[in-house]
Amino acid sequence: MHVAFTTDDEGARPVFAWVLRHLLTCRGWFPETSKAVSERTVTIHYGDAQSPPEAGEAPGPLLLIDRGSAPFSAPPPPPGKARAPEGRELLVSYPDAGAGRPAGGRTIWTREDGSGLATLESASDSTGRSIVTLSADVVHPAAFLVTRNEERNGPRDSLDRFDPAGSWLAKHGLLETPVVDEIGWLFHDLLRRLLESSGSWSACRSPWPAGRSHAIAITHDQDQSIRWERRLARHTLGALRGPDRRRQVALLLRDLREGAVSPVLMTDRLLRWERERNVEATYFFLTVPRDRFGRRYDVSSAPFRRLLGAMRSEGHSVGLHGSLRTCGDGDLFERERARIGDVLGSPPAGVRQHYLRIQLPETWALQQKAGFRYDASLGFPDQPGFRAGTSYPFPPENMPSFLAIPLTGMDRALLARGLTTPEAWHEWAAPARRAEGLVDVLWHPYFVDSDLGPDRERATIAMLDWASSSGAWVAGLDRIDEWWRARNAFRMIETGVAAGEERIVFRADAPIRELALTLEGADSDIRIAGTDGIEARWSGARITVDAEAGGTMTLSRKKR
Repeated sequence: MHVAFTTDDEGARPVFAWVLRHLLTCRGWFPETSKAVSERTVTIHYGDAQSPPEAGEAPGPLLLIDRGSAPFSAPPPPPGKARAPEGRELLVSYPDAGAGRPAGGRTIWTREDGSGLATLESASDSTGRSIVTLSADVVHPAAFLVTRNEERNGPRDSLDRFDPAGSWLAKHGLLETPVVDEIGWLFHDLLRRLLESSGSWSACRSPWPAGRSHAIAITHDQDQSIRWERRLARHTLGALRGPDRRRQVALLLRDLREGAVSPVLMTDRLLRWERERNVEATYFFLTVPRDRFGRRYDVSSAPFRRLLGAMRSEGHSVGLHGSLRTCGDGDLFERERARIGDVLGSPPAGVRQHYLRIQLPETWALQQKAGFRYDASLGFPDQPGFRAGTSYPFPPENMPSFLAIPLTGMDRALLARGLTTPEAWHEWAAPARRAEGLVDVLWHPYFVDSDLGPDRERATIAMLDWASSSGAWVAGLDRIDEWWRARNAFRMIETGVAAGEERIVFRADAPIRELALTLEGADSDIRIAGTDGIEARWSGARITVDAEAGGTMTLSRKKR
């Protein structure tokens, strides 16, 4: 089934539709942009639940969301908890919007105090429509968080970055909860119940290849090179007359064995560990040899050309680490992208801002204009969590061809959590894993240096062991960007009835492999009625698809 949007607030329509599209796309549904609806269209109406759309406007199943009076730019009300009868718990719900819900119906989600949050009425009016009423404006918090409205006038730190102390999530102790993803899961559950109640069915795209439970991105910002002369002298002197001579001898021998005169010694070490575990990573490089904090490196020098070439050949993603001034300077973005493109042989697709210095939404617009496809700066340097409340990539408002890929946590903040075993990493990643989202870790190459403390090397190896054994899809950000676009370009282009069969037709606008489709509201009567340019196969309760660009597939069942 397609999903269509309506609202009685025309001023809220663009943001409402954009936010709902993100929530539903992450859960794999097929939001419809056209105004054509039918009995096989689920309509989500945002407005007064006492005045639902007429049957002519929304003839199919209907999800009503009581709209609150506050604008999307205003902070949402304080959060609470909500529970489904089956025991699923969401960490966030919101007070009644004021209109209340219609009389009758079965309560399918409750608030923490036991009062109703969502009700389901089957065949509730003369048209026989099934209607779910959600008596809480959950669109408001999702819109407030994903638009990043709070950053426009929020507190700044010494680098003119948004201070997490001003975050609505941090104020309510929810920074490490993917609140927007939880709201998306609520919508997913309500739509699924609507399909079951109305006897309808649909398919949803799994977020990650082969239906993997979640995704992991291991990323590295190359902030500096090794001053190998000083390091070699320090270890040599330590081995001769230091208080810890045995350890210094071991460190010296290790450096000599691995290439002590290399300015990228730590990065080479990190690459070797990733190669041994088959972990595909992402590396971001500066193109300025110096900034206001001191010396950096020359990315066009021979050691770095060798390094970047090796990374590309081994399948890692390589992007630009935008210098401090790029966040407000589009021309500088273009020059830095061209400079690293000269080293790589082609311009990079991705960028992450140095020190995560980003001004939203202005920096995103400058990055897109410079030719980047995605940004990976949306996180906090000293506080793990979900800056925008979501773990999924998303296109910023009014930028449909650009992706913001959230950053979940950075090395020094994560080391402070004691993440020195794979089990500790697994536990820390639970919120994003529960949301079936992306865990994006930033780990600087210099951070693996055991000179700075033995816990750093232990934590690095534990991180890579966790990633390689997690069962998640572990990939570089270039591949995650490509996957997310190809997945979302797999579209539902037709629903209807023909020759006594209910049919859904899909089209792949881009090639894609191992896309898993789950059936919702359906039973075992569903069959693959035909394919053209698509190889489709049943994998348990899923259909796994390998598609060429332009390929189509039809699913059908006997009309009920």
